[in-house]
Amino acid sequence: MNKTKIVEMNEEITQQISYMQPNQRLKKILGIVMPPILWLIMFLTYQLYGVFFGNEIGWHLGLYTYWILCGLIFPATLIGFKRIKEVSAPRKFRLKMLPVILFPLAMAFLFNLIPGLEYEKISVVGIIFLIITSFGNGIFEEILWRGVYMELYPNNNFMRIGYSTFWYAVFHFASGSLSSNGNILGLVIGSAFFGIFLSLLAKWKNNIWWSILSHVLGGLVMIS
Repeated sequence: MNKTKIVEMNEEITQQISYMQPNQRLKKILGIVMPPILWLIMFLTYQLYGVFFGNEIGWHLGLYTYWILCGLIFPATLIGFKRIKEVSAPRKFRLKMLPVILFPLAMAFLFNLIPGLEYEKISVVGIIFLIITSFGNGIFEEILWRGVYMELYPNNNFMRIGYSTFWYAVFHFASGSLSSNGNILGLVIGSAFFGIFLSLLAKWKNNIWWSILSHVLGGLVMIS
């Protein structure tokens, strides 16, 4: 048995032990009821930022708030920083993972062709902010929508894939309400398809390292 297989088995055992802890029931309930509450908070936050700081700055501030509140504090409360670090730790690259790298690049390229979603010409500073956005979304959104639901519902495909992907897509409506790219519906639908791929990838590898990498690469293609 190779080292990678042993690591995956240890992660699965840890997952099952965590699943049986007494407070896990409450955490599972929070995993269900909190997304709509967090969505409402974030939608109102984006709107307030837009009013006080303008759409462009408001969008960035809203995104950073989203990362901290939803992508860091909420996951840390439910599964803990230690487990976040374990499931997101870098994995050794193998040739069979090459399609995992290429698919999100192709998907992001096609997604970029949807009318109203292309990025306008921006300054160097703007490009730097978008690169930061690609990495931030890739890390924090995967921790939230793949990592948390993988940990809380290891044997429930609906929650791990369907429920988490639905809210992952819907959350793009909140940020899209301030975005200069006007096709919010296209943004939500495209995110849903990408979210399904990322959820299946996280389920296949039983970690979120590859989904983080795919998410980041897809985001970088979107701004290229």
